[in-house]
Amino acid sequence: MKKLNKRAKGNIAVIIFMVVILITYFIWVRTYHVNFYQSMINSIVIDSSDWQKRSIDFYLRDGSIINFVVPVEDKMKIGDSVSKPANSTFFEVYRKNDSGVYYLFKQYDFKQYDNGTK
Repeated sequence: MKKLNKRAKGNIAVIIFMVVILITYFIWVRTYHVNFYQSMINSIVIDSSDWQKRSIDFYLRDGSIINFVVPVEDKMKIGDSVSKPANSTFFEVYRKNDSGVYYLFKQYDFKQYDNGTK
């Protein structure tokens, strides 16, 4: 009977641990969304990372991070310019043409392309 109680306590501890992790994750995601919404961005993509293989992070020169769920065909790439007004989920990506002049490549709505990370 005591082994069952130890096992039950262990299961409860694991469940509590998982709940704490989930709550922390959702708070982190909410904070990311609020910060992204409120921030104004005018920056260049300087790096990207797909170490998770489920999404790709694009790192901007100003320290911002934009995350896309894979596949990322026809999305951003290093050297693109990103512009976003404050208090908006919409942002624009500009890409250089062969003459070195930026043109509007695509407009995005963060709510449609974000997977809730970073």
